[in-house]
Amino acid sequence: MSKERKLLMQKLVKEEATNLLKYAKKKELNKLDFNRLDSDSKEDCIYGQMCTHCHELRVIELIEKCASRVYKKISCSNTLVKNKINGSPKEEDRDDYWSPIEVFIFSKTNQNNGNNKMLVDYLKGERKTLKFK
Repeated sequence: MSKERKLLMQKLVKEEATNLLKYAKKKELNKLDFNRLDSDSKEDCIYGQMCTHCHELRVIELIEKCASRVYKKISCSNTLVKNKINGSPKEEDRDDYWSPIEVFIFSKTNQNNGNNKMLVDYLKGERKTLKFK
């Protein structure tokens, strides 16, 4: 990933995380557990932990409020497709569209360098800032 793309992704993740602090309920954020975090799981990804399953309508509502962009999953890579989720994607389409946070936590680099832990700690209120590596 180019440095420019990496910085853009980090900016989008910070924006989405800041908005989650505004729009997610405290009880949703408190459900986050870094030790359970699994970007491949519909129940243990960021939104799955907060809302029981990442296909819940509440997740789509949060992404619409919190993420300024979404990415379309194309095989093993993610490509920016539009600036907003237009309306609520049907449950069967939910796997195809990922928020910046979802793309970010899927990255092996972020899984290994402490960025995912930092993100979860920030969302839980255990950190005041996000300063990604």
